[in-house]
Amino acid sequence: MSSQFSHVIFSWTTIQLSVIMLILPMIINFLTPTNAVEEWADVFLLVTACIFIGTTFFNFVIEVEPREWTKTEIQSPKLSTTTVPGTTICAEEGKKLGLDVLQIS
Repeated sequence: MSSQFSHVIFSWTTIQLSVIMLILPMIINFLTPTNAVEEWADVFLLVTACIFIGTTFFNFVIEVEPREWTKTEIQSPKLSTTTVPGTTICAEEGKKLGLDVLQIS
């Protein structure tokens, strides 16, 4: 529910996954030195436990309503607009461009 922060959340998720992919082969080599079936069974049980604990934690802390830090109050100034052939611009932009702009309230 954090549309204005989705790029930050996506970046952190990408960094976490990249670090895991770099470290995981070393962990697997440590946990399965002889590459035996029993060692791999322990690895799969460990992964299952991590997924279960992470999912359970997520299910307890998730909220459906938007968090307070995701809400923004947009206060835009009242701008008048004028029509220029083929386009509509605000009065402030027209003044910056040196155009004679008729302000309509």
